[in-house]
Amino acid sequence: MIERLLARIPLFESLPRREIKRLAGALPRIEIPAGTVLFHEGDPGDCFYVILEGELEIIKGLNTAAERLLNVQKTGEYIGELSFLTPHSLRTASVRARTDACLLEMTGDVFQRLLQRWPSIAWEIARKLMQRLLASEEKSAREIYEKEERVIETLSEFQASLLPFLDPAKIHKATAEPGEPIPVVARFRKILQEQNQSTAAGRERKGVDSAAGRSARPRLHIKAFGRFEVFRGATAIDVAEWGGKQPQLLLKALISREGRSVPKDVLIEDLWPEVDTASGDRNFKVTLHRLRKALEPAADRTEGSSYVHLRNHMVSLDGSLCHVDVDEFVSWCRNGRRSEEGRKAKEALSAYEKAVSVYEGDYLAEDLYAPWAAGRRERLRSEFLEVLYRMGALYEMAGSHKTAAECYARLLRIDPASEQACQRLMIVYSNRGMRSAALKVYEDCKKALRDEIGVVPDTLTDSIYRKILEQE
Repeated sequence: MIERLLARIPLFESLPRREIKRLAGALPRIEIPAGTVLFHEGDPGDCFYVILEGELEIIKGLNTAAERLLNVQKTGEYIGELSFLTPHSLRTASVRARTDACLLEMTGDVFQRLLQRWPSIAWEIARKLMQRLLASEEKSAREIYEKEERVIETLSEFQASLLPFLDPAKIHKATAEPGEPIPVVARFRKILQEQNQSTAAGRERKGVDSAAGRSARPRLHIKAFGRFEVFRGATAIDVAEWGGKQPQLLLKALISREGRSVPKDVLIEDLWPEVDTASGDRNFKVTLHRLRKALEPAADRTEGSSYVHLRNHMVSLDGSLCHVDVDEFVSWCRNGRRSEEGRKAKEALSAYEKAVSVYEGDYLAEDLYAPWAAGRRERLRSEFLEVLYRMGALYEMAGSHKTAAECYARLLRIDPASEQACQRLMIVYSNRGMRSAALKVYEDCKKALRDEIGVVPDTLTDSIYRKILEQE
């Protein structure tokens, strides 16, 4: 179990199987309940952790007015390596358990020896640090943009609040001789009034035009699971309409970054990492134009794109006009977990069934070697497998053992080395009198563990197997 998880973590995937097996046996496991602070910002850092189960929050300024959640690390991810690379080995943030968690702990000495023996780990750490840096820059850029919007709004409100104080009669009475004109005050007041009227009229006109134009636009349906397709209304966009692969790749990279306020520079780095800044900007402008044209061939250039917006160097899909199947999948998964936590099994199963129906294949399966898609593909795949397992458990509790077996079997077809699914399917088959099928599940899982990871089944898996063998 632990060997399989370690082998799937990018940090360790280049290690030989014997080294992974040695690590799994040598590293201590620790369990922490939800709400526990694993370490505080500024603490000396002498350990690095791999998350076996649960979720951990990375927080700056914990328990202060400036507290800020930076990220949430989940099963299969790792934390704490930065303290090995910073001056004085100090923690750069606090970490708190969002849920009950089980971790593998690695000391600095063990980590250093591992780096010396397997330098490829250093490359993976550098890659991960770059990802985190880009994510941090993206978040900071988004926050700056939001602050600028609030400042503009505040200035507009302040401008409007000045008008009552610019009453020429009041100012004349307080500061001028009787009958003396106040041309500057009067002119300033007139300018403000005209500007406000013009702005209000422009906003109203723009709003009407925009609403009318948007209501006439067909919705885009972007299908990223399995074969990539984009539908304009009910019609699929033809290959010839794309004008090449680059516009498609830009759209794929955008949804891989979740399609909301993605810095332009991040997309340029994703698609053209080897070119200089000027060439990257030029490539981006040309490709964005071609993408917009493919999505909206009859668009009025004066109105801009209805589907893809570029504001303050941030790129976004229009949330009301663009439907992405990935967003729907994530939403159903979230609803299912929420219902499950509220002990609403029927609602949870309904949400999970809908999530499974949306997942028609791996995310952007045609772009297996695109690094910008790999992370999200693996997260979505793991989420899908987790949903299948949860469905199986819920159906078991409801007494629907045949349907539960189908969920576990489907999971194992995708991930033959999943011991949890193997254990549950063996038990379900055994309880239904399907002894031969249960034993075959064990043999298939044992072979997958040996071929894929080079390990033997867990003791619990072996125990279930022996118990079934003893049955007559």
